[in-house]
Amino acid sequence: MNRGFVNAIAGNGSVLVHDAEIAMAGSTSEDVDATLGEGVFGGAEETGKLLNDAARNGGDENIGLGEAVGSALLALQAKARSRFAFVRELQSACAIHDSSDHRRRHRAFPSRY
Repeated sequence: MNRGFVNAIAGNGSVLVHDAEIAMAGSTSEDVDATLGEGVFGGAEETGKLLNDAARNGGDENIGLGEAVGSALLALQAKARSRFAFVRELQSACAIHDSSDHRRRHRAFPSRY
């Protein structure tokens, strides 16, 4: 992106969850191979809170989820470099394409948020 070869990124909810967790903690909170088949994946409550708060703020600011999470991670001054924070810093485009089924099953999106 700095050199002009890429001008946007896109991903799904899993990409967003993993990017946030790696930025916040240096690793993800799950063993995908061990839990994906059962549909019980994504265990860190901090991730869910960050993503849900970012989604609310993004709605208030009329920006997308990728941009909103990037802004939240920039404000958090995360431990590791987030792809979405980097894109937000550059004011480039980032899109998240998530499915409602994924959000219902992923612990990062608990119903109480």
